[in-house]
Amino acid sequence: MLPDVEKLAIARPNLKIVIEHISTKEACELVKKYPNIHCTVTPQHLIFDDADVRTGHSGMNMPIVMRPEVNTSEHRSAIVDLVINSDTETRKKIMF
Repeated sequence: MLPDVEKLAIARPNLKIVIEHISTKEACELVKKYPNIHCTVTPQHLIFDDADVRTGHSGMNMPIVMRPEVNTSEHRSAIVDLVINSDTETRKKIMF
């Protein structure tokens, strides 16, 4: 999906594109790269990674099920970095 989003961002620079529930490092990179790509971030993708879901170390006594699924710690770190360390213009494109 992301290659198609990138093609659309290039072809239609005045179109505001929103990637819902961002969950990968690659999606974070697109948000940083293109001024017309925005995103939403969910709390679970900032807090959990796949190890939490696999091992049950989430602090919950129930399975964690969400879509998109949480990813590796590398992807979670990229999302956290996007939210915390991006410049002001990029931060304006992030919604919760």
